Amino acid sequence: MADAARITITPPSEKLSRRTKAAYAIGDLGNSAGPGTIVPFWYLYFLTDIAKLDPALLGHEVLTDDAPITVKTRTLLIPVSNRFLRLLQRLRIIKRQEFDGHVQSEVWTMRIGQGQFVTLPGQAFYDVGLKLKEQMEGPYKFIIGQGNDEISYIVPPWRWEKEEGYEEGVSLGPESWPTIEAAIPW
Repeated sequence: MADAARITITPPSEKLSRRTKAAYAIGDLGNSAGPGTIVPFWYLYFLTDIAKLDPALLGHEVLTDDAPITVKTRTLLIPVSNRFLRLLQRLRIIKRQEFDGHVQSEVWTMRIGQGQFVTLPGQAFYDVGLKLKEQMEGPYKFIIGQGNDEISYIVPPWRWEKEEGYEEGVSLGPESWPTIEAAIPW
């Protein structure tokens, strides 16, 4: 019996709550299945109910002989008001060059045929994405987070006013989104 496979059972005190499992879309199937067992169902809900993707578009192609490509870029300086990040920078734990209290980054817009793409230099909150999509034109809209840079979370000012959580604690500051939004090269 020494060579028999051992089965590890997670004690109840170490199991994730149902709420946590739902948030991370993982099932309670043990070590063999691993995380992400219900991810396809979660993304289906997200894409159809939240992102408003028309399921009828899935599996369809749009072929065209006329797909011009245009790219616009803009370099910007984003203010850093997060004191903790500034301290880490002074201690040389974060080795990013700062320009008078700002970090340099960039945003792009691209058009490929009827598709419009916008790159953001970090991970934006979903409501930032929805607001951005309202400003975009054309039938096919894409937002590429962490497109050309990684400045951590892009937290809009209205989120800072409600509560301060993890994302705010590692964000550059509440002026990140307004600065990025104003710099998008439409």
